[in-house]
Amino acid sequence: MDGVTLFSKNLNVFLSASGIGLWYYSASRKAVILDEVAQGIVSAVSESVPVLEFLQHVTTQPASLLLQEIEEKKALNALLYINNSNVILKGQFMESEGWYGGTIQRETCFAAYSAKHDIFRSIIEQAPVATALFTGPEMRIEIANSIMLDYWGKGAGVFGKPLAEALPELEGQPFLDILDHVFTTGETHEETEAMAQLVVNGVLGTYYFDYTYKALKDANGTIYGVMDMAIDVTERVLSKHREQNSEIRFANVIEQSPMAIGFLSGREMKIEVANETILRLWSRDESVIGKNLKDVLPEIDAQGFLKLLDDVYTTGVTFKGTDTHAQILNNGVVTDIYVDFSYSALRDNNGEIYGILVLAYDVSVKMQAIREIAASEANF
Repeated sequence: MDGVTLFSKNLNVFLSASGIGLWYYSASRKAVILDEVAQGIVSAVSESVPVLEFLQHVTTQPASLLLQEIEEKKALNALLYINNSNVILKGQFMESEGWYGGTIQRETCFAAYSAKHDIFRSIIEQAPVATALFTGPEMRIEIANSIMLDYWGKGAGVFGKPLAEALPELEGQPFLDILDHVFTTGETHEETEAMAQLVVNGVLGTYYFDYTYKALKDANGTIYGVMDMAIDVTERVLSKHREQNSEIRFANVIEQSPMAIGFLSGREMKIEVANETILRLWSRDESVIGKNLKDVLPEIDAQGFLKLLDDVYTTGVTFKGTDTHAQILNNGVVTDIYVDFSYSALRDNNGEIYGILVLAYDVSVKMQAIREIAASEANF
């Protein structure tokens, strides 16, 4: 027996001793058949593994694309990440034998790629914001740092699973469809204060996130995954909701108050709030909201009211008037009114004045009664 024949006959023994496993693709079974060494490398429980399950560990491109290349009988040279180590997968179509197969071995010669992969993984794991990497069209969870796992209420057991399987509560929510769109088109998707329903500690809860989905491409420009970066803004959103609800309640109180109430912003005295009572006092309607007071009630300028407002805005000192006479134009007709009123400066968190609160009571009826009583007494 010559050396070549001896080498060929004992090839499997030599490969096994070198830690190299053999595999071939069964198109009829849609499965990969593994020898004992290959089974050990991928931790397979049997010699037959569904092909997409086998290829899901590939980090260089989606499993579906690799399967397509195999079925098109193209040469295969891919890198897998299995059991916390890189694995080299090679294959080609054997013309003489009529089948597709190759070798599989733990990485020994791709140190540079491994280093980059490890650095990338380390960056994600140590990122100050929740970060995860999903690979393939099925969005398998390749990497997720502890912050993201806490958001999900999950542990490391989700690694390698499709996101839809790891977080079944996402069904019916928009995120899976958005991820599919990003993977298909390569378009980055950003959203703020997005509502998500997540099961955390066994309880389905409502959370809000600012997040970004960004497609990742290999050296050939092929999309192989999507990176997810998120920030939990639940407390910010809930605080905003509480503030909005408080503002709504406050607005209802203002609107229903028998007191005339208005809020004027800036030195130009822009009408921001005016309840129904003050609009009746001014003989105006809601169309004045958003306009400057001097344009709505030009007649009060000569009466000194705009000067009083400007003084309060400048000094911050509240002004109060009692039984004060004012004249209001209503469709060209002058109406005399009497009011008890106050102008109070409003300040922001930095102590800067940003507007004036106007409070007033119409005391015209009282003043009319006083005048009538005075006239009656004068007649005696």
